[in-house]
Amino acid sequence: MKIPCASWLVDIPTYWIERESIFPYCCAFVWDRSFLDDLKRLGFEHAHLLCLCTNPRIFREISLSQDESTRFSCDVSFVGNFFYRFYQECYLDKKSDPRIQAIIDEVIELKNRDIFQDIPDLLNQVEQKWKYSLIFQNPEEKRYFVMSLECARVACYRKQIIESLKGMRLHLHICGNEEECKMILGEDGSFEYLGRLNYHQDLPKLYNTTKVNLAINTSQKTGINQRVLDVSACGSFILTDYREDQDILFASGEIVDYKDADDLRGKIEYFLNHPEERMEITRVIQKKVLAEHTYRHQMEEVIGKMSQIFNL
Repeated sequence: MKIPCASWLVDIPTYWIERESIFPYCCAFVWDRSFLDDLKRLGFEHAHLLCLCTNPRIFREISLSQDESTRFSCDVSFVGNFFYRFYQECYLDKKSDPRIQAIIDEVIELKNRDIFQDIPDLLNQVEQKWKYSLIFQNPEEKRYFVMSLECARVACYRKQIIESLKGMRLHLHICGNEEECKMILGEDGSFEYLGRLNYHQDLPKLYNTTKVNLAINTSQKTGINQRVLDVSACGSFILTDYREDQDILFASGEIVDYKDADDLRGKIEYFLNHPEERMEITRVIQKKVLAEHTYRHQMEEVIGKMSQIFNL
C-alpha cells in the first residue's frame, strides 16, 4: 500500500529494525544524529533528525502538599535504568573462558572513554588484540550480545558517576527499580531509594522539589536526554553530561553540563550554594523549552516534513 507513514524511533534503531521491514513510504525520525547513517545503510530512503521534547501538561510547575514535599524534596535526584540484567550477564556471571571477560571489560572501558566508537568495531579490535574470536550461532545472537555490552556499559558509567557523589553529604534520591538499584549501588546509606515513580503523577513532583536534577545519558552520541526537557518544563534545574545537540537546541551556556565526575561534584556544590543563579538559569531554559520543544512543535515538524516529501 502506498500510504506514507512516519516512525519516530526514540531508542537505538539498529538493535531491532530489520531490513525487511523497511518500505519506501516510511519516513524515519531519530533523536540522535549519529543514527541517520545507520538508518540509511539499512535502507531507509527518508531519515531525519527529530529531537526529543516534553509534554507541558504533565511537566509543569505544581504546588505540593506537605506530605509530598517531605517525600520528594532533596538536594540531588537521579531517575533512570541501571540495566541490571545486562550488568549481571557481562560482569557477574562466570564465563567459560577468562579471555571472554577480558574482552568484555576492555570493550566497555574503551566505549566509555569515547562514546563515538561503535561497539561492533571495538569488539573486532579487541578480539584481534587477544587473538580470540567470540562465536555466535547466528546474527541475532551477536546483535543481542552487542546490545548487552551497550547496556552494561551504561550501567557501569551510571554507577561510576553516582558513586562519585558519596562523601558529599547530599540528600540524594535514586529512582528506578529499587531492587536493581540496590544491587548496583549497595545499601550503605549514601542514597535514598524511592523505587519506580509514576511518570505522569510522581515524576513531576520529584522534579519540582529537587534542587539539582541529574541526567546521566545512555547510548546517544549527540542527542540530549529527555530529562533535560521534562525537568526544564517544570521550571527546575538540570545538570547533564554534555552532548553536542544541546548547542543546537540552546544558546551557549544555557544548559549547565559536566564533563566528568570531578566536574559534576564541583558544579553540584556550586549550584546548591547559589540558588538565585540556579533559578535564573532555569527560567531562561524553561521559556525556550515551552516555546520550541513540546510535542506540538515536533508533530508540526513531522507533518511539514512528510508533506514536503510525499506532496501531501
